[in-house]
Amino acid sequence: MKEVFDGKTYYDILEIPVNAGSNEIQKAYEKTKEAYSPSSPALYTIFTSEEALQLNVLIDSAYSVLSHPNRRAEYDRTLQKELNIKNNINDVLAKPSERKAHNSQDMVNMGKTSFGPYKLDLSFEEKIKTNEVFDGEFLQKIRHYKNINLEQLSEKSKISKSYILAIESHDFESLPAKVFVRGFIIQLSKLMNLDSTKVAASYMKLFDEN
Repeated sequence: MKEVFDGKTYYDILEIPVNAGSNEIQKAYEKTKEAYSPSSPALYTIFTSEEALQLNVLIDSAYSVLSHPNRRAEYDRTLQKELNIKNNINDVLAKPSERKAHNSQDMVNMGKTSFGPYKLDLSFEEKIKTNEVFDGEFLQKIRHYKNINLEQLSEKSKISKSYILAIESHDFESLPAKVFVRGFIIQLSKLMNLDSTKVAASYMKLFDEN
C-alpha cells in the first residue's frame, strides 16, 4: 500500500478536486469508506489486513482535515509550500543540464512511468489523449506500449495478475464486486499515467453493460 499511496494528497485519497465543496467531501468520504470497508472480504484480495486498517485510518484522516475549514486551509497552505519547494528544486537541478537535455534527441523521444522509460509514439500518445473508450484491449495496448509487464503491474498495484488479465480480456465473471473493479481501474490508470476518472468512467460503463 505504501507504494500506491505515497505522494498522494488527501484530495487524491478521497478522489475529489481541490475545490470540492463540503457536500462533495462528505459524499466522497462515505463512498470511499464503503468501498474499502474492512468488513468486506474482497478488500483482502488487494491489501493485507494491516494495510486495510492503515488505509481506513488514512481515509478518516483525510476526511477529518478536509471537512474542517481551518484544518483544510492550513493543509492547503502546506501543500502549496511543498509544491513551491519542489518546483524550485527542479529548476535548480534542471539548469546545469538544460543544454545537455535539449541536445539529446533520445531524451526528447522518451516517456517515463514509475516502471521506467519507454519510447514515445506521438500518434499513439494523441490517441490515448483523445480516445473516449478505454476497454480492456486498449488498456492492454497501453501497458505494452509503455513497457509495463504483468508481473510489475501486479506487484506495484497489489492487484493479482488474474484480475488484471480478467480486466484486459473482459472476463467480467472472474472479477469481484463493482466497487472493487472501479478501484482496480483507478489504481491501474494512475500507475500508467492515464486520466483515472476518464478511464474508470469508460470501463465501468462497459462493465455495467455486461
